[in-house]
Amino acid sequence: MTYLGPGLRRSAGGSPHESSVEIAQAPGLTCIRDAKHRHGGTLEISRRRFLDFIRAIKQDRLRRP
Repeated sequence: MTYLGPGLRRSAGGSPHESSVEIAQAPGLTCIRDAKHRHGGTLEISRRRFLDFIRAIKQDRLRRP
């Protein structure tokens, strides 16, 4: 993650072919957008749901059967 200022981070996509997202946080809210296609819109979710999502990733609960 690259720090871009207060509450904003960018994933470390090193190759032009890799995915990269930006994540911004406001009180109670997390916003996510594609760093390469910013005009495509922003996904806004509650901070709690975002943390649930990160926890599921860390616990490897999102794999397809």
